[in-house]
Amino acid sequence: MALLMGYEKLFNRLNHSIKEDRKFRRYAKRKIFYQCLFDLKKLDKAANMNLFNLMQIKSRQDVQEMVKTYKEKM
Repeated sequence: MALLMGYEKLFNRLNHSIKEDRKFRRYAKRKIFYQCLFDLKKLDKAANMNLFNLMQIKSRQDVQEMVKTYKEKM
């Protein structure tokens, strides 16, 4: 249950930061999901690191850089 709530919280933040492009928002969610999968610790780290980064995502390259940072930190 905590895992689902964590994804919901993270994806809601993402929805507020990327409003105009639905396909891009879906791409970003998919990348985050595949990075964390079903690991609650990874999801918590991603949510904490992501607090300020989500507002700055404007392109696929930004998402890829964010995922790269996750990999380095995890």
